[in-house]
Amino acid sequence: MPRFSFCRKWIWQSSLILTLLGGSVLPGKGECLSDSTSNRLRASTIPSLYNERDRTHDSLFLSATSLYLTGKEKEAEDAYLRLLEKDPENATAAFQIANILAERKNFSEAQVYAETACRLDARNEWFQLLLAQLYKTNREFSQAARLFAKLYELRPDQLDYAYEQANMHVLTGDLRSAIAVYDNLQERLGHTDAWSMQKYKLYLGLGDEKSARKEIEEISTAIPGEPKYLEMLAQMCMKEKDYKQAYGYLKKVLEIKPDDPYVHVSLVDYYRNTGNFKQAFLALEKAIGNPLLDFKTKQNLLRAYYTGKDELKPEGNVIEQTEALFRLLTETHPNEGEGYFDYARFQIMLDKPQKAIPMLQRSIELDSNMPGSWELLLLAANQASDTALMMDAGVQAAERFPEQTFPYMYLAIASFLENNQEKAVHYASIGRQRNRAHNAFVEKILLQILGDAYFELGRPQESLAAYQALFHLDPNDPYVRNNYAYYLALSGKELPFAEDMASQLCKNDPKNTTFLDTYAWVLYKKGEYGKALEYIKAAHKYDGGKDAVILEHYGDILYQLGKEKEATVFWEKACQKDPDNPSLQQKIKKGTPSWKE
Repeated sequence: MPRFSFCRKWIWQSSLILTLLGGSVLPGKGECLSDSTSNRLRASTIPSLYNERDRTHDSLFLSATSLYLTGKEKEAEDAYLRLLEKDPENATAAFQIANILAERKNFSEAQVYAETACRLDARNEWFQLLLAQLYKTNREFSQAARLFAKLYELRPDQLDYAYEQANMHVLTGDLRSAIAVYDNLQERLGHTDAWSMQKYKLYLGLGDEKSARKEIEEISTAIPGEPKYLEMLAQMCMKEKDYKQAYGYLKKVLEIKPDDPYVHVSLVDYYRNTGNFKQAFLALEKAIGNPLLDFKTKQNLLRAYYTGKDELKPEGNVIEQTEALFRLLTETHPNEGEGYFDYARFQIMLDKPQKAIPMLQRSIELDSNMPGSWELLLLAANQASDTALMMDAGVQAAERFPEQTFPYMYLAIASFLENNQEKAVHYASIGRQRNRAHNAFVEKILLQILGDAYFELGRPQESLAAYQALFHLDPNDPYVRNNYAYYLALSGKELPFAEDMASQLCKNDPKNTTFLDTYAWVLYKKGEYGKALEYIKAAHKYDGGKDAVILEHYGDILYQLGKEKEATVFWEKACQKDPDNPSLQQKIKKGTPSWKE
């Protein structure tokens, strides 16, 4: 319930004085008496008060009013209550009390006094308006509708009362009565777009599509040549599968206004529904290329097209056509960052991060406050293995969005890939602190980085703790189980548990080289070299000799089985794949494992 402004107080206050003193009628709604006008009214009318009313009542009223206008509302309320006690028929005092209570948000009690005021003076507009607003606030919508109807009858020039009446009917679910209000307005004042559109929506709310269509036909007749109504009628015809009539309406729009921004949107629907997909695409192309059509509509059309949601079956290369539409969109709206963002997202869907990067940089140039653009840029840079861009954009994103998680996640990834494990730990730790929404996907990545980075830094306890946390976060993820088993093996802890996990993974996915290698290494750490050889052979077979770690492990297992020469051959093969590995170089040089696995 809005407070009355000081100006509004003068309106009704002057009216109250005049009403009490038997003066003139209320000022019109929205009028405001100046201070000098109010003073002149009081000076000229107060003497008559003394002749007509008890001086005690007059004194109480003026005293209460003075207190209210000077902001002493509690004292004013008490004074009005005393006045009402002495003069129970004083409608103005009841109204004043209702108004004070309403401003105090005591709406239920305010309603009681407002009802008293209206009972005592049934034709006072301001009394009824306050009561109607209180009914509305107290959710007594039927009562509010009744009172707004009475107000409109009292003041037919105030259309807001009719609108409020209709709204109250809607809130009670009585849509037919709301429609009747607009029928009355149309009968009195003719058709307007606003009233017809309200009726159209109300008819649709009732499921009465026939009447909804009739309403649009009537407004189209009343305002001939308006493309919006013709396009609406076309859409309704298409819904009824009356495609011939629909095309007739759309053709008329093209004749009246060939550059209408929405007609080609409707033509996309028409041609798609009639199976003419070539023409549907051409209509889509015209819609996106029309500078008068708003960007958001184009964006939604294009998103629906390339995600397949609009079921438009394109002829030819859909990727080339989509790229052409995106070029058209960004050329027509070169300053809309979201256009470049969507274009970049499409390129990432095609696994073309290099093409996406400049589009995202342009999107950020146009609007650097869109976190989604920064996050997608970092994703594209990661997919493109551009760690320098990841670091640069990640630092900027962290400065701009310090409470977001994604900048630190990508900074941690980039640092790890650049073998800067200290920074990787630093950024991953901050990322976990920022992950207040507990996004499980992000948490898994950060824990994975922490586990690997701590291991590379020679901090096995912290590495194992990270993998334990990762395992507890998602114990059913096969790769989480694999990594946990592997790091348990590296640390020499809980080897039976690690063996159970690794063996189960190999049963479920017997050709997965990562799982086979992990199981072989768990068995190796348990001293079961013969069984370990069986699984490392399988890993090598399915891998094809590409992975340096598998080759190194193969050599270590062979060495423990007394096959030193064969072991050296595999270490040399591993060194060819990973020539900078000091552990491998030491094994080849000494002919023995380094024992630092």
